[in-house]
Amino acid sequence: MCTARSTSRALVTISVRKLLEKLASFIWYGPKFIAIPLSLPLWPLAAITWVVSSYRRSRFLSSGSEPALPTIVVGGITVGGTGKTPVLASVVEHLRACGLRPGIVSLGYGRDSIHALRVLADTSVTNEIGDEALMLFRRLQVPAVVAANRAEAVDYLAKNTDCNIVVSDDGLQHYTMPRSFEICVLDHHRGLGNGLLLPAGPLRESASRQNTVDQVLYRNGNNETTSFSYRYEDFRSPSSGKILSVNDAVSLWGEHRIMAATGLGQPEQFFDDVRALGLTIDTHTVADHECLPIESLSSRADVVIITEKDAVKLVEPVAANVWVLPVSAELPATLLSKLSQRFVG
Repeated sequence: MCTARSTSRALVTISVRKLLEKLASFIWYGPKFIAIPLSLPLWPLAAITWVVSSYRRSRFLSSGSEPALPTIVVGGITVGGTGKTPVLASVVEHLRACGLRPGIVSLGYGRDSIHALRVLADTSVTNEIGDEALMLFRRLQVPAVVAANRAEAVDYLAKNTDCNIVVSDDGLQHYTMPRSFEICVLDHHRGLGNGLLLPAGPLRESASRQNTVDQVLYRNGNNETTSFSYRYEDFRSPSSGKILSVNDAVSLWGEHRIMAATGLGQPEQFFDDVRALGLTIDTHTVADHECLPIESLSSRADVVIITEKDAVKLVEPVAANVWVLPVSAELPATLLSKLSQRFVG
C-alpha cells in the first residue's frame, strides 16, 4: 500500500537509482568494446559471485532432497524484468485447467518483514506481502505463501492446504528449496548481456546454468517452441470496475493526453506494448517495486495507464482516469505439453 511518506521517499531516491540503473544497464548491455573495459574493476566481485553460486548449487545437487509437493520454479539467471510473473500466472492457470490444485510460494520482495512466513488473504496489503505476490494472489485466487525460506513455504502448503502442486515465483537460485521442474525465463532481445556475473554483468549464475533447466523461455523470441509473447485484452478501472476493450479504448482516447506509468524492472517493454496497441503516450517510471505518484499523474493527464503490479499498491479512492492494463503470457505448446506429461495423470 502506498502512503504519502512512502511516495515521498520514492521520489527522493528515484534520481540516484535511475542514474545507477542506467550505468549498470550500459555496462551490462551496451556495446561490448566499451562496456567490457568498464566492467573490468568489477571482475573480482564477479569471481566471488561465481564461487558462491557454484558452491550453493553443488550442495543442492549433493543433497538429493525431494520437495514436500511437486514444485515448479519459474525463475531466471539474469536480474531485471524478463516476464517471469506473467509466465507463472499462465503456468498456474494451465495446471488448474488440467485438474490440479496449485499453490504459489514467493519471497515477497519489498515487504516490511522479509523473514516472516505469511499466508496471503483477501485483507493482505503490499507492505506485508510484496506487490508481485499480492498481484498473483488476487488474480489467481489460489493458496499463496511468502517466506524468505521458500522450502518452509512449500511445507506449509503441503500441511495446511489441499494443494497438490506448487509454483515458485522466482527462486531458481534458492537451493534450499527442492524442485521438480525448472523454467528459466530470458528476454530475447537482451539475452545474457555481456555474459558476466554480478556485478560486472547481469548474470546471477553462470550462463551454462540455462543448459540444466527443463525449459528455457524467451520473451519475444523467434522460435515458437521456446518463446512466449504478451496478450492484452482489455483495460480495467480500479475506481469503478468498468472494463474497456482495447479497440474501444483506442477509439475513445485517440485525442487525449495519455500517460503510461510503471515501476517494473524493464519499463520500456510495457511502454512499447502500449504503443503497439495504437496509443500515443507520455511515460513515467519509478524504481522497481516502488509506488507511483498516482495523484500527481492523474492530474497531469487525461488517461493514466498502469500495470496490475502497480495497481495493487494504490490507496483508495483512485481517480476515475486511472486504468489498469492486465497482461497474459501465451506459452508455447511444447511447454504446456511437458507440464501435462510430467504432472497430470
